Amino acid sequence: MNLTDLAKLMQTDINGTIKENEDAARAVFNAIQVGVWENGEKFNMAGFGTFTVKVRAARDGRNPSTGESIRIQAKRSLNFKASGKMKSDA
Repeated sequence: MNLTDLAKLMQTDINGTIKENEDAARAVFNAIQVGVWENGEKFNMAGFGTFTVKVRAARDGRNPSTGESIRIQAKRSLNFKASGKMKSDA
């Protein structure tokens, strides 16, 4: 699924053009990005899930091809945890 597919699915809930729906979806994703990634806030949408930023500490690792010990830098990553309604029993 891409942005256009999402905009077409939004047609059932929003009476707008595909372009207007794409703009609305972009605005929502940009707001989530600013709130979660840039401001470090948690975004929770009941019935869907929660977006958070996960911080991995720096650590020592090993190059698998040479066996050389290397230092892996700390990094941030976006984490999504689906709500119970989104999880399947299958």
